Amino acid sequence: MRPLGRTCRRIAAVSLALVALAAVPSAAQNTDEAVQAAVAAGARARVILQFDTTTERDAAFNRLLDRGAAVRAADTEAGPALVVLGSAAAFGSELANAKQASLDAKVAVSALQTPARASTSAALRAKKILNWQNRIGAADNGGIAVAVIDSGFTPHADLPLSRLRYYKDFVSNTSTPVDGCGHGTHVAGIVSGSGASSNGQYAGLAPGVELVVLRVLDENCSGNTSDVIDALEWVARNHSAYKIKVVNLSLGHDVLESIFTDPMVQAVERLARKGIAVVTAAGNKGYKVDASGNPVLGADGNPIRVHGGVGVPCNAPSSICVGSLNTIEGDSNYDRVAFSSSAGPTRFDLLAKPDLVAPGVKIVSLAAPG
Repeated sequence: MRPLGRTCRRIAAVSLALVALAAVPSAAQNTDEAVQAAVAAGARARVILQFDTTTERDAAFNRLLDRGAAVRAADTEAGPALVVLGSAAAFGSELANAKQASLDAKVAVSALQTPARASTSAALRAKKILNWQNRIGAADNGGIAVAVIDSGFTPHADLPLSRLRYYKDFVSNTSTPVDGCGHGTHVAGIVSGSGASSNGQYAGLAPGVELVVLRVLDENCSGNTSDVIDALEWVARNHSAYKIKVVNLSLGHDVLESIFTDPMVQAVERLARKGIAVVTAAGNKGYKVDASGNPVLGADGNPIRVHGGVGVPCNAPSSICVGSLNTIEGDSNYDRVAFSSSAGPTRFDLLAKPDLVAPGVKIVSLAAPG
């Protein structure tokens, strides 16, 4: 039988060791997995650091500048923040001072290009079912506006500049509407194109509604999370002035952290609490792909579905996350979820997403020149 005193000393030593471990700040406690990987590899990265006070934020700003990082200060409704571009040696030493650190992840459009072919008029059918144009209001500056946060906008015969209530460029800070990617113009047409170029066949869902276009994606159809957050914060400050009641986000990135710390998710949640409907895209990671990015086919010849592919901001609890429905006009028996459409549950938080599906395959809409 061991002496009682030795057992007590061993228990006490283990307890002290646990206390010591708890007292050591851990990067994993307040950083997403991508930032952790960058620190471990000593790599360069763009990182969003969130702070409790502006004093803490400003002190970190000066220290990071001294270490050669490119730093931009930001203020959100959640508090002060920094956007840092630099080496892990620079931002890594600041992790213990920040409330939260997240990768300023690259966001991309939620779209797949397919070979040109005769399209269904799924958008027209959806318009007839929902009849939104009578519920939302006409373009008389008295109805609500829909904010499209995307790659910009190029005026079109179906959607002239007069239908644009406001335009802001978070990529190049220009005042003239541009869309080097084309995705934003296409989405804008789905929302409110008049159908003038097709005798009404390819009118948008709400052809009377006016738009607020916020450009966050460049000519390569990609952008930064921090710019999307800036756009969401702009809506939070200006939604009353421009009567914005709906925000569309057909973009995103992979889930890297919980919804409770993800800065884009939290920005979406803040808008939802203001009574703004934030519509997001489920994305196109619904099937397994090989090393070349091609779909892996099952025994039935169809792509093998995967789960957990929905991204940010689809995983925001209050967002209306929409998956893609493959339809054939006049044959509702054929309607099915597109193989490309991402499925839940969401990573980390296991939420049931998407919330609904809508026609999303071979939809005809406006094309920006080039």
